[in-house]
Amino acid sequence: MAHRTTRFGGSRTDPYATSLRQWSNFMRVLDERGLTVAELERRTGSQEQLEGMRRWGYVTIAPDHEDTRAKPPARDHVVTPTAKGRRAQEVWRPLPETIETRWRERFGSNNVQALRDALQAIKDELGLALPQFLTQHYGGYVNEPPKNPPDDGADPLPLSALLSQVLHAFALEYERDAKASLCYSANILRLLDEDGIKVAQLPRRSGVAVEQIRTALGILAKRGFITVASDPQTRARQARLTANGLEGRDLYRELPGEIEAHWEHRFDPGAVARLRTLLEGLATATAITPGSSEPAPLWLGLEPPPGTWRSQIPPPAALPHFPMPRQSGHPDGA
Repeated sequence: MAHRTTRFGGSRTDPYATSLRQWSNFMRVLDERGLTVAELERRTGSQEQLEGMRRWGYVTIAPDHEDTRAKPPARDHVVTPTAKGRRAQEVWRPLPETIETRWRERFGSNNVQALRDALQAIKDELGLALPQFLTQHYGGYVNEPPKNPPDDGADPLPLSALLSQVLHAFALEYERDAKASLCYSANILRLLDEDGIKVAQLPRRSGVAVEQIRTALGILAKRGFITVASDPQTRARQARLTANGLEGRDLYRELPGEIEAHWEHRFDPGAVARLRTLLEGLATATAITPGSSEPAPLWLGLEPPPGTWRSQIPPPAALPHFPMPRQSGHPDGA
């Protein structure tokens, strides 16, 4: 559908490009009559970018015309899709099922069904009420689950939701024992050392967009995990780990494995091992053909169609080790 972006333009009359997260946790549950802010949050289990979605052209937010109070609270305002928002809903609604069908054709229907079953089994045993797409707040920390289960009528869950909810639960457990978020640990601290690495190298090495790398570095420096300064000889900006950063990086090297081992004992025997085997089959080329120079199966289908904004940026050399979205929700911070 027609849209615009900050870097690559588009008509000002078109809505701003947004993401699967904004569909999963926002537009998916709206109808033409609209929902109050409170009801939207109850149904999705998340607090999304209300003002952003209004500013980008997808919804209006206003007091209910039947509400006679002089100044209704913001949570009682009604969120209603615009004509462009309704068009976006038409385009987006079939995509989760369409993409899962493509995955079945690309990776094998039995493999994708086994992946779905493994994720569902773990998700059911987690006992957490989580939104359909990962949500984060300042510093990359994942949001705690809502007190009440989301009431969105989604059954069965899309594959994207199952993947996201299991990842969300893993991050919650990680961040209860770590000072740095899993998001920043996986994509920034993992790549740094005390000698310093050029900031310009981080986007390509991490798979995360420049803008989100810049934000992350600022937060990590403010919290004492890194320092960022120009190298006296090359004048290139370099990021270095502090003592706290080294501790955070070393914890990232150990804690995920400990959580995985804990999950292996916590859930049905073999559930986590099956999930790892299935994910390795998608994410690593060596899991398919040892020694192969072919890309991992997951990279198939990632080439953007000509003429789209993603076709105008260099292809990624890596994928993030954890979603690192910006305000609009693109998982790689684009």
